[in-house]
Amino acid sequence: MKVQFIPLQSIEGREILKFAGIEHMADNMETMVLIEYYNKKYRKYYFKSMAALRIFYELEFPWPYTYYFSGIPIELRDLIYDFVSKTRYIIFGKRGCNGKDICNVMN
Repeated sequence: MKVQFIPLQSIEGREILKFAGIEHMADNMETMVLIEYYNKKYRKYYFKSMAALRIFYELEFPWPYTYYFSGIPIELRDLIYDFVSKTRYIIFGKRGCNGKDICNVMN
């Protein structure tokens, strides 16, 4: 899986969301959307904590083990996701993408 982080509010993000038919998500500053394309007709969408867990699943050891958290009720997972998303700069610090809107994470 190739993963790119693209801000939902950017031109590229809005175009992708429009193509996927979920353009209403563009103004939601508090979420992450993962779109997995399987072919031209089939794609699957993940939001918030499930999007994060799907990305972690594709990373190297030990990150795939975080997928076990998908067994926790989504309401609780998303509460945790919301807390981390609001305090992420305090927790992790702020690192950019060399001034780019698109960050390649893995290929």
